[in-house]
Amino acid sequence: MVQRRPVLWFLLPLMACSSDPLGIEAPGLGTDYVVYGTALAGRSLEPGSLVVANAAGFSNVEPDSIGGGKIDMVYAGLSAADLPVGLLPEQLVFVSDRDEKARPLPPLLSAHVLEEPSDSANPAPLVPVEVTGASRDLLADRLGRFEAMINDVRIQNPCRDPATPFEVTTPRIPADAIYTMQTLSTGQVLLGLSVTSTAVFGVVEPSRTEVALVPVDTGTVALVERGETAIVRFLTDTEVDSPLGRVPDGLTLEIVGGFGSVGLALRYQADRQRYRDITPRLPNAFPRSLFGIAELDLSDGPAWCVHGGVQGADRRAAIWCQRNGAQSWIVAGDFPRSFGITRIAIPRSGVPLAFDLAGGTYQLENERWSPRSTSAINSGCDPLCASFSTTTLAGGNNEVLGVLAGSKAQLLTVAQNGEAQPIPGLTAALFSDERPDALAPLRYSAAEIAPDGAIYVATTRPDLFRISGDRAKVERICLPKELRDTPIASIEASPDGRLLLGFAPALLTFGRWDDL
Repeated sequence: MVQRRPVLWFLLPLMACSSDPLGIEAPGLGTDYVVYGTALAGRSLEPGSLVVANAAGFSNVEPDSIGGGKIDMVYAGLSAADLPVGLLPEQLVFVSDRDEKARPLPPLLSAHVLEEPSDSANPAPLVPVEVTGASRDLLADRLGRFEAMINDVRIQNPCRDPATPFEVTTPRIPADAIYTMQTLSTGQVLLGLSVTSTAVFGVVEPSRTEVALVPVDTGTVALVERGETAIVRFLTDTEVDSPLGRVPDGLTLEIVGGFGSVGLALRYQADRQRYRDITPRLPNAFPRSLFGIAELDLSDGPAWCVHGGVQGADRRAAIWCQRNGAQSWIVAGDFPRSFGITRIAIPRSGVPLAFDLAGGTYQLENERWSPRSTSAINSGCDPLCASFSTTTLAGGNNEVLGVLAGSKAQLLTVAQNGEAQPIPGLTAALFSDERPDALAPLRYSAAEIAPDGAIYVATTRPDLFRISGDRAKVERICLPKELRDTPIASIEASPDGRLLLGFAPALLTFGRWDDL
């Protein structure tokens, strides 16, 4: 016989009231997504404990049961607008700070913690970390607990692994950085180095990774004094034969010493088998910095021209030219408040274009340089709001003539007609802490246009982005963990398919652009 328990009818109303959802009431945060996690009091969250949920209909949150003491919680909002386009909050992967792909958390909005550390079976209510009118001690306690819980938590960088892994080498060279690279007709890659007490190139043979040194020979004239640093900033893409092999027939140096820096321009003398200092030194337009060299056809014949910034407080830029056979220099272009001419390009039209540090372009017609386009971000800025210090040119018949990039996550492509335009998809591919309006936006430190038309742009953090040839797709490319926190200073996409990254300090990384 089965014995039945008597039904206590007077308890039914109480039993009905006990069907409330388990956990703590989840305050509304005004965001589309929420993130929450549980940690032992005073400890960091385990990345796996964090959960992202759609805020719609989310009314209660249940803490994890963690043995060994009292618990605390993080409960905050997430906005999809803070993430790169195409990356949803529920796709975030939380990792520790030690993960090789770790990057900072996106903003945690309207963050809450428990009113006080408590037992997981009987948790205290969630309260905001910041609240108007609260005492300083109370705010400090809540903020301290919140920061302790998220201190070691990051998200995984949503980058794509390259098909061919990057190979990192540490060249046995006395260099501080690799600031420029140039592929020669021989297939060798020439490295522009930053070296103390001397001026040298680095040379990488085709299909090799070792770096050999080639001196910048100027005969008996000493370009660099002991203790000064010589930085090779620019190498021409035209070459000449030398006793040491093929070398660029022109280059610019920045000599850095205890009293500041000065720019120098050198040109190779085949008859004397050495470089000669050709820096223009005009009293009313003395160079402050020199960013490059170009050959231009002026009205009375071809000329060898250097470009950069002018000494003085007015932030002028200039182009200095020396006509073939002449001994003297003239100021062929004077650009007020342009800070420096970074590059001269010859588009398919044959009409020379010049680019400046402010993101402006200029066109040479009838012996006069006139503005072609200006950068909106620097409108009304003095000094510059953003500096476009990274300039690269495309080869062949690419529709994009060049790329201007620099601080505040600014990048412009320059068309063959000289018009400079941003790439809309690039800013959308950034996290909110990387964008132009962030407190510490990205600084693009290197750029390159590959033979297939794709644009590679790198940052000082470092990051590597690939922008497809049709500009429709922007991807993050994963870098080896050895390069974490090492700024990228230069990029070279060789015709043989190699993609070289130069760093500061002087690490060198080899990958392939032809299978990215």
